[in-house]
Amino acid sequence: MVAYVTHAPPEKMGWLSEGTARAIGLDVVWVGIGGRASDTFSPQLSPGTGVSHKPYVPVSAVTRFYRALGAADGDTAAALVVPEKRGIGPFNQLNMAKFFGSMREPLQLQSVRPSGSDLVVAEYRYVYSNGKVCNARAEVTTAYVFGNTLIQAIKANC
Repeated sequence: MVAYVTHAPPEKMGWLSEGTARAIGLDVVWVGIGGRASDTFSPQLSPGTGVSHKPYVPVSAVTRFYRALGAADGDTAAALVVPEKRGIGPFNQLNMAKFFGSMREPLQLQSVRPSGSDLVVAEYRYVYSNGKVCNARAEVTTAYVFGNTLIQAIKANC
């Protein structure tokens, strides 16, 4: 949680939403009474460690990442990227939301399969606003960071 909140550059703020907390592997427990919008939540960490201990699940992490892109959800997608690359260039949540939100047909994940201990191959399709079709194959390198499986790097052909 600390790594996520502190990833923002000095002139910005890193907010931790419920969806982002869940995406990076934190369990969310609502505290208080009333409507959820006015309640606060408390991420649950393993006692005494400060880390949520989740299994290393590269295929699941890559699947969640591409599903977030398909929904043009840059916040959730960015939360699945290693902290040192979040908010930068193609891993910037606003850039991802804008790019994938402008598609004529959103990204549709076709397959995700392991290709080694840290490497996952994802195949997907989307159609740009100008009608150009992208049938892509991406090699996604994952890493186990802070008790979570995160995206380290992506090599895609489209």
